[in-house]
Amino acid sequence: MNLFLGGATNWLEYIAKLFVLFTLVLCVNAVYGRFRTDSALRFFWKLPLPMAALGVVFIMFNAR
Repeated sequence: MNLFLGGATNWLEYIAKLFVLFTLVLCVNAVYGRFRTDSALRFFWKLPLPMAALGVVFIMFNAR
C-alpha cells in the first residue's frame, strides 16, 4: 500500500498513519476554525504555492 506518507507495509501501519493524519486535520480545524475564502486564498498564495513551485523545479532538475 503506497498511498501516502511513504506507504505502509501492513494494514496496522496504514491504519495508524490514517489515524494520525485524521487527528492532525481535526486539531487544525479546532484551532483555526473556519477559513473565509479571502483568508484561505491569501494563505495559499503565500506559502503552499511557492513551495509547490520549488518542488516542481527540484523534480525537473533531478529527474535524470
